Amino acid sequence: MQNTDCIILLKPHAITDIARLNLIINKFNTNRVFITYNHIAVISYYCDYALANYFSYALTDAWVNGIKTIEYTKYDKEVLIISNGESLEPKYIDSFINDNPQELIKELRNPYKKFIRKNSTKLHQDYRKLIETISK
Repeated sequence: MQNTDCIILLKPHAITDIARLNLIINKFNTNRVFITYNHIAVISYYCDYALANYFSYALTDAWVNGIKTIEYTKYDKEVLIISNGESLEPKYIDSFINDNPQELIKELRNPYKKFIRKNSTKLHQDYRKLIETISK
């Protein structure tokens, strides 16, 4: 928390102990951390980064919306061998960091501007095209 003045939105996993999460948040004595249950596609319109502790397909929605996706984790050596030292699904991860807090801080300090991904279909902008696509 001392490394940023950003607002932090936490989208807990369904099995997260919310009472424990609130205890952790309250230790920081800040009004910049919020728990949200909105879909990641909605949240990502308002965020610059999506950070996950393990790969999640929820990150694909954030990735498509052009925000930087970061997988910060602590995989065992065996998992890193299987994954070739990267995310289990690297297509949707802009930055993979394994157990390196300084690298994470550096990554979050790098300027980043949201953009439209080349393979984004923009179906949400033309509902007729969306209906046509999903009706096939």
